[in-house]
Amino acid sequence: MEIITWHISIKNILKDNRILFCKKFGHSIRDFSYETINKVLLCWSKELWFASFKCNDCCEIKHIPFTCKSRFCNSCWKTQSDLWFNKLISRWPKWLNYYHLAFTIPEELRPFFKKHRSALKLLPKVASQAMLYFFQSKHKSIPWILSVIHSFGAKLNWNPHVHLIVTAWWIQCDWRFKHINYIPYQLILPSWKKYLLKHLKERCYKNIENPTNDIKLINYLYQQKNDLDKEKSRYIWFSKKANSFHIVLNYIWRYLKRPTISQSRILHYNQKAITFSYKDKYDNETKTITTSAVDFIWLLLQHLPDKYFHMIYYHWMFSNRCKSKYLKFINAQFNNRINIYNAPTKFYQRKFAFTWNNPLVCKCWWFFFLCSIYIPWYPPRYYDSW
Repeated sequence: MEIITWHISIKNILKDNRILFCKKFGHSIRDFSYETINKVLLCWSKELWFASFKCNDCCEIKHIPFTCKSRFCNSCWKTQSDLWFNKLISRWPKWLNYYHLAFTIPEELRPFFKKHRSALKLLPKVASQAMLYFFQSKHKSIPWILSVIHSFGAKLNWNPHVHLIVTAWWIQCDWRFKHINYIPYQLILPSWKKYLLKHLKERCYKNIENPTNDIKLINYLYQQKNDLDKEKSRYIWFSKKANSFHIVLNYIWRYLKRPTISQSRILHYNQKAITFSYKDKYDNETKTITTSAVDFIWLLLQHLPDKYFHMIYYHWMFSNRCKSKYLKFINAQFNNRINIYNAPTKFYQRKFAFTWNNPLVCKCWWFFFLCSIYIPWYPPRYYDSW
């Protein structure tokens, strides 16, 4: 069979292997995964929903389909991520220092989080507690923390971990700024392990039936000594102190509301087998993996978060309940004006930003106006051109 090496998309892979995937993994797939697959297949499809635009001069009609706005879609995720990114960048001071940290878990605990997906919300909670312990014991202050849950690795394997943005400064009680130049790895790692295993043990006793095997595993991990070698433990990864909020957030932004794999990493596809590339972090070499198309879809869907599950958490002064008070002080102290950049979110704005062609301009140099909207199971809505 001829190998397809151009315009390989996740949507085409799902369309070609949907029936085979349901036959093989239909008994173990989650219910809302079917909804997600249907959304992706109907993205930019005129067969289901679309909006009609009409030119009042030449009466030409143009039908523009709606998008699925799903996290699993490779074309819809960027809009929401851009909105979130530009909103934070415009509000928080860009010239102060920030740290980026990544907290991982032992390989023995990965099946536990895969079986009990609701326990993933413990990761940002425990990581923030570990950072709070350091700040309160050494500096007697509370840091500003933003955390993002990430569940997949480079090989599309199940590897849950959490990314943190921690401020290298804080506001004291007398409304003065104080900066920190060093976060000790030897102090954060034991507290991260202690709080993680403690919360998991409490969850096993409260919410899990017959937690004997899980508690034995937790007790075994309790007895292990803390490995302070970064290359061997891989429990916490520290970045260098960044001089700009934009630099740190630009790295975290890639993990927000995006699909599991980029379509540019898919090298070959022949409707049965897929070859994709990944970068090995241990030797910094680019390698390839070949798997069947059905197994490839399963690798993608296992990282789909549960419905209404939050992947982004704001702690302490980043939280909504108290950030407005501190934002007023920051803006007054540093003359930081809140200028929210209006990112192009609508289809004609994005197309004009990248191609300089406005799809709402007719060939007769007149504008298209919204005429009607058609959505299945709902009566069509008609609008006046004016």
